[in-house]
Amino acid sequence: MILASIALFAVLFSTLGLIAACVGAVVVAGAATAPVRWLQLVLFGAGDGSVLGAAVRQGSRPALPAWPQFWPW
Repeated sequence: MILASIALFAVLFSTLGLIAACVGAVVVAGAATAPVRWLQLVLFGAGDGSVLGAAVRQGSRPALPAWPQFWPW
């Protein structure tokens, strides 16, 4: 199930994006446990994907602004 989760992440990341890939990977990997808690897996996957998406978005911002804040004139 773990290898299937990694493969699903690769496929979903290229087609649907980061958050959907995280949710899918967590749900498939979590299905390997004996008492599967589907709601908990989906909620954790959505939270994990949201935090990862926010971190990627924050990390992709430039450290310095592209345009100066105060123009010289």
